[in-house]
Amino acid sequence: MNTITNSGKKDYALTLYCLYIVLMCASCSDFFVSVKAQVVFLALSIFMLLRKKFNWINDKTGRILFFSFVAIVVLHFVTSGVFMWGSVKFFAILISVYFLVKGYGLFFFKRLIDVIYTLSLITVPFYILQLLDHDLLRGILSPVNFSFSNQGNIGGVYVFAFNLSPASWGELYRNSGFMWEPGAFGGMLIFAIVFYFITSNFQIGKRILFLMLYALTTVSTATIFALLFFIALILITKYRKKPYIMLAYLPLLGVACFQIYSLPFMGGKIAYYTETNLDYKLSYQVGSFDEGGTSIGRFSGFMIEYDRMKNSPLIGHGWDSDYSDLGIGNEWSNPSGLSVLMGKFGLIGLLFVFICLYNLTFFKQRRSFFQRTLLAVVILVPVFSNPFQINIVFWSFVMLGMINLVKNKAPKKRFEPTVQLPSQ
Repeated sequence: MNTITNSGKKDYALTLYCLYIVLMCASCSDFFVSVKAQVVFLALSIFMLLRKKFNWINDKTGRILFFSFVAIVVLHFVTSGVFMWGSVKFFAILISVYFLVKGYGLFFFKRLIDVIYTLSLITVPFYILQLLDHDLLRGILSPVNFSFSNQGNIGGVYVFAFNLSPASWGELYRNSGFMWEPGAFGGMLIFAIVFYFITSNFQIGKRILFLMLYALTTVSTATIFALLFFIALILITKYRKKPYIMLAYLPLLGVACFQIYSLPFMGGKIAYYTETNLDYKLSYQVGSFDEGGTSIGRFSGFMIEYDRMKNSPLIGHGWDSDYSDLGIGNEWSNPSGLSVLMGKFGLIGLLFVFICLYNLTFFKQRRSFFQRTLLAVVILVPVFSNPFQINIVFWSFVMLGMINLVKNKAPKKRFEPTVQLPSQ
């Protein structure tokens, strides 16, 4: 696998490819699940692999991954009698992501995350203007609103460079950045933080500090919890040889968590999700849901998937009529990516994702069990908040972890990349 160097080599094709990936992620369901968008992505992926001259057809792990996906589709068909093209397209995307990560390595990752970082910087002046004069910014953006997202018809303005989401908390305007919703933008910032943290050998640089502070502007519950877990990871990393200092800081972090939870935007939102739409069984069994498209809530969505998974806990229920394509759904809304993964692929799917994320760190880094677990949790927290099961950046992390796991289990061919990043 390729390494990252300071050679300054430009690869404009790869940059445009990564920009298209972020565009697909930022557009949520309407554009991402369209056949045209997916065909373009698969065609671009094949082109990128061919120009790399990577022998992907003879890749043993790739073949195992492919036939595993085929087996899952067959098992779902045998157990439920339902076959949907959504599963085939989803697995085709995952296989493409695997080969891109395998073929381009960390060079692909760096270009992808740098695109996210650059786009985040572009959103800063828009967010400042949003705070100063929200109506003025709406007037500026409205003429070029092209609303890929289904939220566009309820007051949002979407121009990709800055998506003015209708989401707010009282008088506090939340930062959606280039994503369709503040929590989704926060998730992308968390992904960038994790990448820079891993490739700088668990050191905190200027980019990470900026991204952490900027993530707070999303006022996203999941994002803030992910940042708290990340701070715990920093403390464990920095003071692992000085446990008395670490034990002094961790209680303070616990107090901070309690205080943050007590804030209206945090505890109030959680209470709303857990106290409303509790009759979730009626929502999906009888079809008593809001025809206007209002979400039943993440908690209720999680309970629906939990209830349905009881019949097939190991492999889940696969694709069926409650999802039109890749996860948002045409009959009821479930914005929780973890719930979707749990329902579609069961405990095996969740275990696969966690094990891969647990192995994100490289063999030479030799991180502890708690560090690697916290790192996986930091990535998974935003996935609970939004439908990141259709997010290519998220699956790139999963595939990188899987590749690390396979390489590290082969003593004669250990993957020990030399990562040399520009100073942060």
